[in-house]
Amino acid sequence: MKKSTKSALLLFALLVANLANSQTTVYADTVLGVSSEYSLTIVNCTNANSACKILGAPDVYPNCGDITNAWTFSNTLGSREWIQVGYSTQMYVDTIRIYETNHSGTIDTVYLRDVQTGLWNTIYSTTVNVVSGCNVLDIVIPTTTYKVDAVRLAIGDYTGFYWPEYDAVALIGSAVSTVGVDEYKLKNTTIFPNPSNGDITVNTDRTGTSTLSIYDVLGNKVFSKTLSQQSENLSLNLPSGIYFSVIEKNGKNEIEKLVLQ
Repeated sequence: MKKSTKSALLLFALLVANLANSQTTVYADTVLGVSSEYSLTIVNCTNANSACKILGAPDVYPNCGDITNAWTFSNTLGSREWIQVGYSTQMYVDTIRIYETNHSGTIDTVYLRDVQTGLWNTIYSTTVNVVSGCNVLDIVIPTTTYKVDAVRLAIGDYTGFYWPEYDAVALIGSAVSTVGVDEYKLKNTTIFPNPSNGDITVNTDRTGTSTLSIYDVLGNKVFSKTLSQQSENLSLNLPSGIYFSVIEKNGKNEIEKLVLQ
């Protein structure tokens, strides 16, 4: 292997390591708005099941049940509830983690707010399926192209005599965007669509044979194929997530981020 190839792969390894280690988890620190709360907050968030109980790291979970240190709402049968929480740390997000500590499965829509535009983007939508007990709801998405500073949770129609409770809402991501990582990408190759469901087309203006390798964020090679055509259709049987493609030919490498949904 030529020295230039080794150097490029070393830079790639360092890039992947930095991305893998840059993941940060932050918890909501402000209630921006709420449809209702079981007991209004008056002094230092001491009242039972008030909205501010959802702030900070989980302090109820893994305990389950009707526990006063988690938020629930005050309205009764037939209401539709919501809460908006803010984060002083703004970042690009790939996972939203919600701690449901009583009657989980009531959240049907989740939104993230774009710092720059102030717009709420829907990133999760489902049908309510209420079950008793605790749950940690992990919503994994392609890394946002915008920084996030707030989350809105929407709770489906409240049609039963139970009190869903929520302990904490975490954002997991990075302060630095990995969406546009192309520091080592030359202009000879196009992989599309990106994001992809796993079916991709690789176009290259290089004649002759080249090698496509795909790595996960831990630097493990998870796919490799020799390319003999300037345009090839491939099906990647890989889990959803963030990967990096490396096309190598004649000691040169083209590296770019690939998102599988």
